Amino acid sequence: MKRLVIVGGAGRMGQALALGLGAMADFKIALLIDVREPASLYGATYAKSLSDNDGLGVDVVVDFSAPESVVASAHWCAQHQVGLVVGTTGLSAEQRSAVDEASTKTY
Repeated sequence: MKRLVIVGGAGRMGQALALGLGAMADFKIALLIDVREPASLYGATYAKSLSDNDGLGVDVVVDFSAPESVVASAHWCAQHQVGLVVGTTGLSAEQRSAVDEASTKTY
């Protein structure tokens, strides 16, 4: 079972992802990250920042937040050797480059 973190977990897409992925036997939503507390946690824990987590037991981070947050998520994932799935749009060329660079440090 893959343990997932959803960054942007209080938003419409974050909540839809938590509901849908959490219902699948292959996934457990471990943590929902957002600046505001999500309406539903779907069995997960809530945190305001990804940096509040040490990375232990996390298999994948799904980021569906804001471009600035995606860069922070990419750096955190590189530091903790955790895979990252980005669903956020609107990244600048500089932000995409930062995410690409961080991706070279993950598995």
